[in-house]
Amino acid sequence: MVNIKGVLIPVDVDFTLVRPYTDTGLIGFEVIDPADETKTLLVEANEAMVRLVKEEFARGHLPLVWSRRGQRWAQIVVEALRLVPYVAFTADKPLAYFDDLDCNEWMKDRVFIPFETKYYK
Repeated sequence: MVNIKGVLIPVDVDFTLVRPYTDTGLIGFEVIDPADETKTLLVEANEAMVRLVKEEFARGHLPLVWSRRGQRWAQIVVEALRLVPYVAFTADKPLAYFDDLDCNEWMKDRVFIPFETKYYK
């Protein structure tokens, strides 16, 4: 058994940390396509969300980056965004959870920062 001490902060990949490049003025960059590692995908980063991941780590929390597209995609994005030192681990996004409570009763906060948000400290 792995014992993790600290509050896990799940962070999704697609349309949270990155999205397909849209030529909206954000800087696009290439990442390996996990479905075919001989190809690349052009994406853009949500810099405000990237900064929030770093801030959550600084608060002593443990960011967990997951994706419905799989753990490998989450890992590729974390590496491309240079978030490896700030992320506890990457994983597939859960398809279900087992609990006596509905998730809305114990996980009330959803934080979404749109890509266009300027987020300065």
